[in-house]
Amino acid sequence: MKQSALTVTIYDQTNWQEVEAEWAALTQEAIEPNPFFGPAFIKAYQRHMTKGRLKLIMARETGSGRALATLPVLMKGPLPLLKVPQGLAGNYGPLGTLLLAPEAPKEALEQVIETALQLSPWNMLVLPFHSNGGLVQAQLKEVAKTRGWQVARSQETDRAFQRGGEAGFEALQQALASKSGKRIQRYGRQLQKQGELAFSASSTAEEALEGLEAFLDLEQKGWKGHQGSALIQRSNALAFTREMFAQAAQNQQARVDQMTLAGEPVAIKLWLAAGKRWFGWKTAFNEAYSKVSPGTQLLFYSSAVNLRDPGFNGADSLTSTDNRMANVVWQDRFEHATLTIGSGLRFTFANAILTQASLAKQYAVAKIKGLLGRR
Repeated sequence: MKQSALTVTIYDQTNWQEVEAEWAALTQEAIEPNPFFGPAFIKAYQRHMTKGRLKLIMARETGSGRALATLPVLMKGPLPLLKVPQGLAGNYGPLGTLLLAPEAPKEALEQVIETALQLSPWNMLVLPFHSNGGLVQAQLKEVAKTRGWQVARSQETDRAFQRGGEAGFEALQQALASKSGKRIQRYGRQLQKQGELAFSASSTAEEALEGLEAFLDLEQKGWKGHQGSALIQRSNALAFTREMFAQAAQNQQARVDQMTLAGEPVAIKLWLAAGKRWFGWKTAFNEAYSKVSPGTQLLFYSSAVNLRDPGFNGADSLTSTDNRMANVVWQDRFEHATLTIGSGLRFTFANAILTQASLAKQYAVAKIKGLLGRR
Protein backbone atom coordinates (compact mmCIF):
# COMPACT_ATOMS: atom_id res chain seq x y z
CA MET A 1 0.00 0.00 0.00
CA LYS A 2 1.73 3.21 -1.15
CA GLN A 3 0.96 6.88 -0.92
CA SER A 4 3.37 9.78 -1.16
CA ALA A 5 6.71 8.47 0.19
CA LEU A 6 5.24 5.81 2.48
CA THR A 7 4.97 2.05 2.38
CA VAL A 8 2.73 0.12 4.77
CA THR A 9 3.40 -3.60 5.28
CA ILE A 10 1.98 -6.29 7.54
CA TYR A 11 4.73 -8.38 9.14
CA ASP A 12 4.64 -11.52 11.27
CA GLN A 13 7.22 -13.67 13.02
CA THR A 14 8.40 -15.09 9.69
CA ASN A 15 9.73 -11.82 8.36
CA TRP A 16 9.82 -9.07 10.97
CA GLN A 17 13.56 -9.58 11.37
CA GLU A 18 13.73 -7.59 8.11
CA VAL A 19 12.65 -4.44 9.97
CA GLU A 20 13.77 -5.19 13.53
CA ALA A 21 16.45 -2.48 13.59
CA GLU A 22 14.03 0.20 12.36
CA TRP A 23 11.35 -1.11 14.71
CA ALA A 24 13.67 -0.94 17.72
CA ALA A 25 14.73 2.60 16.78
CA LEU A 26 11.10 3.76 16.58
CA THR A 27 10.37 2.23 20.00
CA GLN A 28 13.03 4.48 21.52
CA GLU A 29 12.19 7.70 19.66
CA ALA A 30 8.37 7.51 19.60
CA ILE A 31 6.58 10.67 20.72
CA GLU A 32 4.77 8.56 23.33
CA PRO A 33 7.02 5.70 24.49
CA ASN A 34 5.58 2.19 24.74
CA PRO A 35 7.95 -0.73 25.48
CA PHE A 36 5.11 -3.24 25.00
CA PHE A 37 4.99 -2.49 21.28
CA GLY A 38 8.76 -2.92 20.83
CA PRO A 39 10.59 -6.00 19.49
CA ALA A 40 11.92 -7.21 22.85
CA PHE A 41 8.38 -7.59 24.19
CA ILE A 42 6.52 -8.55 21.00
CA LYS A 43 8.92 -11.26 19.82
CA ALA A 44 8.86 -13.05 23.18
CA TYR A 45 5.10 -12.61 23.50
CA GLN A 46 4.26 -14.11 20.13
CA ARG A 47 6.66 -17.00 20.69
CA HIS A 48 5.21 -18.08 24.02
CA MET A 49 1.78 -16.48 24.45
CA THR A 50 -0.01 -16.14 21.09
CA LYS A 51 1.17 -19.10 18.99
CA GLY A 52 2.17 -16.88 16.08
CA ARG A 53 -1.16 -15.08 15.64
CA LEU A 54 0.27 -11.60 16.13
CA LYS A 55 0.60 -9.20 13.19
CA LEU A 56 2.76 -6.07 13.02
CA ILE A 57 1.52 -3.20 10.85
CA MET A 58 4.31 -0.77 10.03
CA ALA A 59 4.48 2.41 7.96
CA ARG A 60 7.98 3.06 6.61
CA GLU A 61 9.59 5.87 4.71
CA THR A 62 10.14 4.73 1.15
CA GLY A 63 13.81 4.72 0.31
CA SER A 64 15.36 5.07 3.77
CA GLY A 65 13.17 2.35 5.29
CA ARG A 66 12.81 4.36 8.48
CA ALA A 67 9.85 3.21 10.62
CA LEU A 68 7.28 5.99 11.07
CA ALA A 69 4.33 4.26 12.74
CA THR A 70 3.81 0.78 14.18
CA LEU A 71 0.87 -1.16 15.59
CA PRO A 72 0.88 -4.85 16.68
CA VAL A 73 -2.58 -6.46 16.51
CA LEU A 74 -4.38 -9.70 17.28
CA MET A 75 -7.71 -10.78 15.82
CA LYS A 76 -10.03 -11.09 18.82
CA GLY A 77 -13.75 -11.13 19.52
CA PRO A 78 -16.54 -12.78 21.55
CA LEU A 79 -17.73 -14.87 18.59
CA PRO A 80 -15.90 -16.76 15.80
CA LEU A 81 -17.55 -14.58 13.14
CA LEU A 82 -17.02 -11.37 15.06
CA LYS A 83 -13.27 -11.06 15.31
CA VAL A 84 -11.69 -7.66 14.84
CA PRO A 85 -8.11 -6.39 15.06
CA GLN A 86 -7.16 -5.24 18.53
CA GLY A 87 -3.97 -3.60 19.68
CA LEU A 88 -1.84 -5.89 21.82
CA ALA A 89 -2.52 -4.48 25.28
CA GLY A 90 -3.64 -6.29 28.40
CA ASN A 91 -2.45 -7.77 31.68
CA TYR A 92 1.16 -8.24 30.58
CA GLY A 93 1.41 -4.88 28.86
CA PRO A 94 -1.39 -2.47 29.87
CA LEU A 95 -0.47 0.26 27.39
CA GLY A 96 -1.75 0.32 23.82
CA THR A 97 -0.54 3.65 22.45
CA LEU A 98 0.66 3.40 18.84
CA LEU A 99 4.33 4.04 18.16
CA LEU A 100 4.63 7.23 16.11
CA ALA A 101 7.88 8.93 15.07
CA PRO A 102 8.23 12.64 15.94
CA GLU A 103 8.36 13.74 12.27
CA ALA A 104 5.87 11.18 10.95
CA PRO A 105 3.38 12.74 8.49
CA LYS A 106 -0.33 12.31 9.10
CA GLU A 107 -0.43 9.80 6.25
CA ALA A 108 1.68 7.33 8.28
CA LEU A 109 -0.86 7.09 11.08
CA GLU A 110 -3.76 7.19 8.62
CA GLN A 111 -2.46 4.30 6.53
CA VAL A 112 -1.63 2.12 9.53
CA ILE A 113 -5.18 2.55 10.85
CA GLU A 114 -6.70 1.96 7.41
CA THR A 115 -4.65 -1.22 6.97
CA ALA A 116 -5.85 -2.48 10.36
CA LEU A 117 -9.49 -1.71 9.51
CA GLN A 118 -9.21 -3.80 6.35
CA LEU A 119 -8.20 -6.90 8.34
CA SER A 120 -11.83 -7.52 9.32
CA PRO A 121 -15.11 -7.30 7.36
CA TRP A 122 -16.50 -5.30 10.30
CA ASN A 123 -14.32 -2.30 9.45
CA MET A 124 -13.30 -1.91 13.08
CA LEU A 125 -10.14 -1.47 15.14
CA VAL A 126 -9.99 -1.65 18.95
CA LEU A 127 -7.12 -0.02 20.87
CA PRO A 128 -7.26 -0.95 24.59
CA PHE A 129 -5.28 1.10 27.12
CA HIS A 130 -4.52 3.83 24.59
CA SER A 131 -3.33 7.17 25.93
CA ASN A 132 -6.29 9.52 26.26
CA GLY A 133 -5.45 13.13 25.54
CA GLY A 134 -1.83 12.59 24.48
CA LEU A 135 -0.04 13.59 21.28
CA VAL A 136 -0.88 10.37 19.42
CA GLN A 137 -4.56 10.54 20.36
CA ALA A 138 -4.69 14.15 19.13
CA GLN A 139 -3.27 13.16 15.74
CA LEU A 140 -5.58 10.18 15.56
CA LYS A 141 -8.56 12.44 16.21
CA GLU A 142 -7.48 14.76 13.37
CA VAL A 143 -6.99 11.87 10.93
CA ALA A 144 -10.36 10.34 11.88
CA LYS A 145 -12.11 13.62 11.17
CA THR A 146 -10.50 13.77 7.72
CA ARG A 147 -11.43 10.18 6.87
CA GLY A 148 -14.89 10.22 8.42
CA TRP A 149 -14.08 7.54 10.98
CA GLN A 150 -15.92 7.31 14.26
CA VAL A 151 -13.73 7.16 17.37
CA ALA A 152 -15.60 5.87 20.41
CA ARG A 153 -13.96 6.03 23.84
CA SER A 154 -14.85 3.65 26.65
CA GLN A 155 -13.34 2.48 29.94
CA GLU A 156 -11.87 5.96 30.42
CA THR A 157 -9.76 6.10 33.56
CA ASP A 158 -6.34 7.11 34.84
CA ARG A 159 -3.48 5.84 36.98
CA ALA A 160 -0.56 7.20 38.95
CA PHE A 161 2.26 8.80 36.97
CA GLN A 162 5.60 10.31 37.96
CA ARG A 163 6.76 13.48 36.23
CA GLY A 164 10.38 14.10 35.37
CA GLY A 165 12.59 17.14 35.86
CA GLU A 166 12.29 19.72 38.60
CA ALA A 167 8.52 19.24 38.81
CA GLY A 168 9.01 15.53 39.49
CA PHE A 169 11.61 16.23 42.17
CA GLU A 170 9.31 18.71 43.91
CA ALA A 171 6.38 16.27 43.73
CA LEU A 172 8.46 13.54 45.35
CA GLN A 173 9.52 15.85 48.17
CA GLN A 174 5.87 16.78 48.77
CA ALA A 175 4.90 13.10 48.87
CA LEU A 176 7.63 12.39 51.43
CA ALA A 177 6.48 15.34 53.54
CA SER A 178 2.82 14.29 53.46
CA LYS A 179 1.16 12.43 56.32
CA SER A 180 1.30 9.18 54.36
CA GLY A 181 4.90 9.78 53.34
CA LYS A 182 5.99 10.37 56.93
CA ARG A 183 4.22 7.18 57.98
CA ILE A 184 6.10 5.19 55.33
CA GLN A 185 9.42 6.65 56.51
CA ARG A 186 8.52 5.70 60.08
CA TYR A 187 7.92 2.13 58.89
CA GLY A 188 11.40 2.11 57.45
CA ARG A 189 12.92 3.17 60.76
CA GLN A 190 11.01 0.38 62.48
CA LEU A 191 12.47 -2.18 60.10
CA GLN A 192 15.99 -0.86 60.67
CA LYS A 193 15.71 -2.00 64.29
CA GLN A 194 15.35 -5.60 63.04
CA GLY A 195 18.47 -5.61 60.87
CA GLU A 196 20.25 -3.83 58.05
CA LEU A 197 17.69 -2.28 55.69
CA ALA A 198 19.13 -1.76 52.21
CA PHE A 199 17.88 -0.58 48.81
CA SER A 200 19.51 -1.27 45.45
CA ALA A 201 18.93 -0.84 41.73
CA SER A 202 20.50 -3.13 39.14
CA SER A 203 23.01 -1.42 36.87
CA THR A 204 24.02 -4.29 34.56
CA ALA A 205 22.18 -6.93 32.54
CA GLU A 206 23.62 -9.65 34.79
CA GLU A 207 22.33 -7.92 37.93
CA ALA A 208 18.91 -7.42 36.34
CA LEU A 209 18.59 -11.11 35.46
CA GLU A 210 19.65 -12.14 38.96
CA GLY A 211 17.04 -9.74 40.30
CA LEU A 212 14.39 -11.25 38.04
CA GLU A 213 15.01 -14.73 39.49
CA ALA A 214 14.78 -13.30 43.02
CA PHE A 215 11.49 -11.66 42.03
CA LEU A 216 10.07 -14.93 40.66
CA ASP A 217 10.92 -16.69 43.90
CA LEU A 218 9.43 -13.94 46.07
CA GLU A 219 6.24 -13.75 44.00
CA GLN A 220 5.71 -17.50 44.31
CA LYS A 221 5.85 -17.27 48.10
CA GLY A 222 2.97 -14.77 48.18
CA TRP A 223 -0.74 -14.93 47.45
CA LYS A 224 -0.19 -15.51 43.75
CA GLY A 225 1.80 -18.62 44.55
CA HIS A 226 -0.94 -19.87 46.87
CA GLN A 227 -3.50 -19.40 44.07
CA GLY A 228 -1.24 -20.96 41.43
CA SER A 229 -1.02 -17.77 39.37
CA ALA A 230 2.63 -16.81 39.98
CA LEU A 231 4.73 -16.48 36.83
CA ILE A 232 6.99 -19.34 37.82
CA GLN A 233 3.96 -21.67 38.01
CA ARG A 234 2.89 -21.05 34.39
CA SER A 235 5.35 -22.39 31.85
CA ASN A 236 4.37 -20.14 28.93
CA ALA A 237 4.30 -16.97 31.02
CA LEU A 238 7.62 -17.88 32.65
CA ALA A 239 9.35 -18.52 29.32
CA PHE A 240 7.96 -15.27 27.92
CA THR A 241 9.07 -13.26 30.96
CA ARG A 242 12.59 -14.64 31.00
CA GLU A 243 13.12 -14.15 27.27
CA MET A 244 11.58 -10.67 27.16
CA PHE A 245 13.34 -9.39 30.27
CA ALA A 246 16.71 -10.80 29.18
CA GLN A 247 16.48 -8.98 25.84
CA ALA A 248 15.35 -5.75 27.50
CA ALA A 249 18.17 -6.00 30.05
CA GLN A 250 20.71 -6.60 27.30
CA ASN A 251 19.47 -3.40 25.64
CA GLN A 252 19.70 -1.53 28.97
CA GLN A 253 15.92 -1.17 28.99
CA ALA A 254 15.19 -3.17 32.15
CA ARG A 255 15.93 -2.58 35.81
CA VAL A 256 15.30 -4.42 39.08
CA ASP A 257 14.99 -2.48 42.33
CA GLN A 258 15.18 -4.35 45.63
CA MET A 259 14.56 -3.72 49.31
CA THR A 260 16.30 -6.18 51.62
CA LEU A 261 16.31 -6.71 55.36
CA ALA A 262 19.35 -8.47 56.82
CA GLY A 263 20.17 -9.55 53.27
CA GLU A 264 16.78 -11.13 52.56
CA PRO A 265 14.41 -9.66 49.91
CA VAL A 266 11.41 -7.83 51.35
CA ALA A 267 10.20 -6.15 48.14
CA ILE A 268 11.29 -6.31 44.48
CA LYS A 269 10.11 -4.20 41.55
CA LEU A 270 10.67 -4.90 37.85
CA TRP A 271 10.99 -1.94 35.49
CA LEU A 272 10.95 -1.67 31.70
CA ALA A 273 12.03 1.36 29.72
CA ALA A 274 11.39 2.98 26.35
CA GLY A 275 13.01 6.23 25.36
CA LYS A 276 13.52 8.13 28.59
CA ARG A 277 10.40 6.79 30.31
CA TRP A 278 10.23 3.99 32.88
CA PHE A 279 7.32 1.59 33.37
CA GLY A 280 6.68 -0.19 36.69
CA TRP A 281 5.96 -3.63 35.27
CA LYS A 282 5.58 -5.88 38.33
CA THR A 283 6.04 -5.79 42.12
CA ALA A 284 6.36 -8.57 44.70
CA PHE A 285 6.87 -8.35 48.45
CA ASN A 286 7.16 -10.53 51.52
CA GLU A 287 3.63 -10.53 52.94
CA ALA A 288 4.93 -11.05 56.48
CA TYR A 289 5.88 -7.35 56.31
CA SER A 290 2.67 -6.10 54.71
CA LYS A 291 1.80 -3.89 57.71
CA VAL A 292 4.86 -1.73 57.02
CA SER A 293 4.07 -1.21 53.30
CA PRO A 294 7.28 -2.58 51.77
CA GLY A 295 6.06 -1.95 48.23
CA THR A 296 5.49 1.72 48.96
CA GLN A 297 8.86 2.05 50.69
CA LEU A 298 10.52 0.59 47.61
CA LEU A 299 8.57 2.84 45.24
CA PHE A 300 9.82 5.94 47.07
CA TYR A 301 13.36 4.67 46.51
CA SER A 302 12.65 3.77 42.86
CA SER A 303 11.21 7.23 42.23
CA ALA A 304 14.48 8.81 43.35
CA VAL A 305 16.42 6.43 41.07
CA ASN A 306 14.19 7.46 38.16
CA LEU A 307 14.84 11.14 38.75
CA ARG A 308 18.60 10.55 38.69
CA ASP A 309 18.36 9.08 35.19
CA PRO A 310 19.63 11.75 32.73
CA GLY A 311 16.79 12.98 30.51
CA PHE A 312 14.12 11.09 32.49
CA ASN A 313 10.71 12.34 31.32
CA GLY A 314 8.27 10.29 33.38
CA ALA A 315 7.28 6.93 34.82
CA ASP A 316 4.03 5.05 34.30
CA SER A 317 2.79 3.01 37.27
CA LEU A 318 0.76 0.63 35.05
CA THR A 319 -1.56 0.16 38.03
CA SER A 320 -5.29 0.45 38.55
CA THR A 321 -6.65 3.92 39.29
CA ASP A 322 -7.17 3.16 43.00
CA ASN A 323 -3.81 1.50 43.69
CA ARG A 324 -2.89 2.72 47.17
CA MET A 325 0.85 2.13 46.87
CA ALA A 326 1.31 4.18 43.68
CA ASN A 327 -1.14 6.90 44.73
CA VAL A 328 0.75 7.61 47.95
CA VAL A 329 4.01 8.24 46.08
CA TRP A 330 2.83 9.79 42.79
CA GLN A 331 0.14 12.46 42.51
CA ASP A 332 0.16 13.03 38.73
CA ARG A 333 -2.07 10.96 36.49
CA PHE A 334 -1.81 9.17 33.15
CA GLU A 335 -5.17 9.05 31.35
CA HIS A 336 -6.07 6.13 29.12
CA ALA A 337 -9.11 4.61 27.44
CA THR A 338 -10.22 1.95 24.98
CA LEU A 339 -10.52 3.56 21.55
CA THR A 340 -12.78 1.91 18.99
CA ILE A 341 -12.35 3.16 15.43
CA GLY A 342 -14.43 2.48 12.32
CA SER A 343 -17.34 3.60 10.17
CA GLY A 344 -20.54 2.35 8.56
CA LEU A 345 -23.39 0.08 9.60
CA ARG A 346 -21.17 -2.98 10.05
CA PHE A 347 -19.02 -1.05 12.48
CA THR A 348 -22.07 0.17 14.42
CA PHE A 349 -23.44 -3.38 14.71
CA ALA A 350 -20.14 -4.94 15.74
CA ASN A 351 -19.37 -2.14 18.19
CA ALA A 352 -22.69 -2.65 19.98
CA ILE A 353 -22.01 -6.36 20.48
CA LEU A 354 -18.39 -5.85 21.58
CA THR A 355 -19.46 -3.17 24.05
CA GLN A 356 -21.93 -5.49 25.74
CA ALA A 357 -19.37 -8.32 25.82
CA SER A 358 -16.80 -5.99 27.37
CA LEU A 359 -19.23 -4.84 30.07
CA ALA A 360 -20.07 -8.45 30.91
CA LYS A 361 -16.36 -9.30 31.18
CA GLN A 362 -15.67 -6.31 33.44
CA TYR A 363 -18.51 -7.35 35.72
CA ALA A 364 -17.22 -10.93 35.94
CA VAL A 365 -13.65 -9.81 36.67
CA ALA A 366 -14.84 -7.42 39.39
CA LYS A 367 -16.89 -10.19 41.04
CA ILE A 368 -13.95 -12.59 40.99
CA LYS A 369 -11.58 -10.00 42.46
CA GLY A 370 -14.19 -9.23 45.13
CA LEU A 371 -14.42 -12.89 46.08
CA LEU A 372 -10.65 -13.12 46.27
CA GLY A 373 -10.39 -9.91 48.25
CA ARG A 374 -7.99 -8.41 45.70
CA ARG A 375 -8.01 -5.08 43.87
